Amino acid sequence: METRVRAITGFLARARQALEPYNVWIGADVFGYTSWRQDDMGIGQRIEDIAPHVDVLSPMLYPNLFWSGLAVDGQAYFTDNPAAYPYEIVNWSLKRVLERLAHTDIMVRPWLQYYDDYISGMRYGDREVRLQKQAAYDLGLRSWMFWDEFNRYDKGGFNQEIEAEAWAQPETPLPRPTPQPTAVADTAAPTTVPNDAPVREGDRQGQPTAQPPSGQEEPRPTAEVQPSPQPTVERQEQPRETPGAQATATPDVR
Repeated sequence: METRVRAITGFLARARQALEPYNVWIGADVFGYTSWRQDDMGIGQRIEDIAPHVDVLSPMLYPNLFWSGLAVDGQAYFTDNPAAYPYEIVNWSLKRVLERLAHTDIMVRPWLQYYDDYISGMRYGDREVRLQKQAAYDLGLRSWMFWDEFNRYDKGGFNQEIEAEAWAQPETPLPRPTPQPTAVADTAAPTTVPNDAPVREGDRQGQPTAQPPSGQEEPRPTAEVQPSPQPTVERQEQPRETPGAQATATPDVR
C-alpha cells in the first residue's frame, strides 16, 4: 500500500515543484469512497496523503456509484438504490472529507452526477441536480463540478441569472467544521458516518427514506431553494475514470 501511495504523492510533489514558477493551482480527482476509507483502496488514493500536495481536492461523489451504500451504527443505508439519495450521499461524504482534512487549508470541490443512473435506470434531472448542490452548500462549500458522459447539461438544475451573478463574485475562504471523532475501518465498504450527519427525509413518492441514527428527522431542502453561496461550474474537462489521482492546474484566483 505504501508503495502505491508514494507513487501518487511523489508525482504530485514533483508536479507542484515544476509548476511553482507559474503561480497556478493544482487539483486532484479521487474516487468517492476515499471519503470513507482509511486505506488506499488498492490504488494509492488516501486523501490525507494527497492533500498536502494540491490546492483543490475533488472527490467524485456520484451517488449511483456508492453501490455498497453507507453504514451507520451497524445499519446499512442506501444499498437498495443509492442514486435515489443524491442529497444524503453527497452531504455525508463531504462532511467526512471536511472533518478528515480540517487541519489543512485545502479547497474541496466535488464532482457531482448529472447523468442518468445506468445501473437502476433512474433518470436524473432538475431536482437531483439541485439536491446535490444543496448538500454542498449546507456544509459551507461554494463550488462544484458536474459530470455527464455526453457533456450535455440541459436537464435543469441551474438558474443562469442567479448563478451568473454569483460566479462574478470572488470566492471566499471556506469555513471549516469542528472535527468530530469518527471511526472508519479498513474494509471494502465504508463502516460509519458521523452520528450528527444530517439525514433528510426522501421526498420521492414510493422511494424508501433514511432515518438518522439519533431517531430525528430533518426536512430535505426542496429543489426550489436558491443557494446563497457562490458556485462555479467547470465543463472544460471530463473527470478521469482511471484509478490514479490526476493533477490538474488552474489559474490562481486566490
